[in-house]
Amino acid sequence: MVVSPFEFKQDYSFELSEEDKEELKIEEDVAVYSIVTIHSDVTKSTMNLLAPVIINPAHRVGKQVVLQQTGYVTKHLIWTEESTSAKEGV
Repeated sequence: MVVSPFEFKQDYSFELSEEDKEELKIEEDVAVYSIVTIHSDVTKSTMNLLAPVIINPAHRVGKQVVLQQTGYVTKHLIWTEESTSAKEGV
């Protein structure tokens, strides 16, 4: 399953390399998705913030990019106490 990482981590941001921008023919809008691993205990489900899937819908090209020099991980917990509280309005 893939999700928009911004739904779960609003401050998620990164810079693509010039090579990736060129390969994906990026001029303006792109779609960014994170691959999610759903566990039987849903609270332990994770998403991969280190290697997002970048899609250029205008040119119908996309690829998974491994980000360099970031603190992001491949198993970022989706449901943290903070995100649960925010969604419940607490």
